Amino acid sequence: MKNKEEIKFWTIVVLTIGGGLLSLRHYSATQNEFWRALGDALIIAGVIAGTVDQYAKNRILKEMMRNVYQHLIGHDLPVEVKDRIKELMSTDLIRRDWELKLRLATSAANPRYVSVHAELAYCVVNLTGSAIEYEHYFEHDRSPNMLEIRCDTSDESARYRSVEKDLQILELGGGRKGARGRKVWIKPHNENLGVEYRFRVVWEFLEPEEGSEDLVHTYPTIGATLRVEGTPGFAFKPSTPDYTSGNDLDWWHYNRLFLREESLGLDWWPLPSEQTERHMQRDPAP
Repeated sequence: MKNKEEIKFWTIVVLTIGGGLLSLRHYSATQNEFWRALGDALIIAGVIAGTVDQYAKNRILKEMMRNVYQHLIGHDLPVEVKDRIKELMSTDLIRRDWELKLRLATSAANPRYVSVHAELAYCVVNLTGSAIEYEHYFEHDRSPNMLEIRCDTSDESARYRSVEKDLQILELGGGRKGARGRKVWIKPHNENLGVEYRFRVVWEFLEPEEGSEDLVHTYPTIGATLRVEGTPGFAFKPSTPDYTSGNDLDWWHYNRLFLREESLGLDWWPLPSEQTERHMQRDPAP
């Protein structure tokens, strides 16, 4: 709808300026002052509409967003709440379909520890009318072994996959490591265009047999899923309660918004052998 209105607007601007040029051409043939005055007026009107009016409109919209948003959300809200709402109102990128998968295996070197194979994936959505540059970055604080970082998309200019020795690893100290993907451009309104940008990172690390993995959201995120694959002998519990659906065994889904800096993950602990079979008889993940 917005694109149609813009096309209509610029068509009127072009026709106005074109009408002015035709009027001046008619004046040169007839020397009639009416046509010169009309031509000047149409050209000036077209130029003002295409430049000054657009600048003024954008300026007014920005001032409205900056100065009156508090009237829309209420004066009596705490400053921290107003700041968070203001942040959401100015969001350009969001994440959708966030999914964390875990697979545990007893460590051969230390049976009181488990080797955690983890995979995180999510889609990035551009809410604006302009392309936005995005760099996939992931950071972990337990001496992880970074295995893969990639972007799966139908947009060939943004598709890539980097594995192990090709990864750009940042040693941050204290067991913290970061991994960077390629910088890519997310197309405007890509969700409406049917163009999906799904980013994925895979890593491994050692954790005590009673442990956890919690990740912090760095963008507003809509919809999240936790999955466990091929890990008998352990029980799992999501760190964030009140999930929308799940089986309390190896799958939990949240049909909600996660704000920036909220965390989500899983806690786990080993089961006694007599409980393992009974635990695994629950319904598997879809």
